[in-house]
Amino acid sequence: DNGLLRPGQQISFVSPTPVKFPDTTKIKLYALNEDKQTVKPYSFKADASNSCILYMKADLKQGETYLFVADSAAFKNLWGERSDSAGVKFSIRKDDSFGSLKMNITNYEGNRVVQLLTKEEKTVREITMQKTGSADFKLLDKGIYRLRNIYDLNGDGKWTTGDFLTGRQPEPVSFFPMEIEIKENWNLNNDWDISKQQAKVLKPSAVKAAGR
Repeated sequence: DNGLLRPGQQISFVSPTPVKFPDTTKIKLYALNEDKQTVKPYSFKADASNSCILYMKADLKQGETYLFVADSAAFKNLWGERSDSAGVKFSIRKDDSFGSLKMNITNYEGNRVVQLLTKEEKTVREITMQKTGSADFKLLDKGIYRLRNIYDLNGDGKWTTGDFLTGRQPEPVSFFPMEIEIKENWNLNNDWDISKQQAKVLKPSAVKAAGR
């Protein structure tokens, strides 16, 4: 995303065809500090189940900028086709470019899965819980989010659908009744009583909680 990586984000190289292990004599990783370039050690690891994916590991620090340089033919596929030369500059985002959310979940004893969703209800994160406590979502991009709780009655860590033949009902879910706005360098702390199931009816205004 515009050369900005999340802390701990895995760097992957994806090819449309199966690739061989790269020629690391043709690959350099530099840390850029003002006018100085420092060579950084790195390593590659092949994906265990997909021969089209490689992962690069390196000790990358937040707030620093890096330059990845690969000469031509640094990467080859199984048919001998070679990559072109490439150079990519990227940085590791600092913590203050993210927000965080802490939800204090109360009044229900039993397995549950607390899901953080985008406004379009795409799952961003999920946390499994067995008793009253807090669900902490850290390093969140700014934006509008929703929360869904799955009452995980069978304890399998996911939502289980109903079964018409056996008469089994789908596992119940509950939605936090408001959208939540996350800002950069802002920490929200909210309470959520899940003893009563809330239907998916959201108030239009975002939650405004004390933050930093």
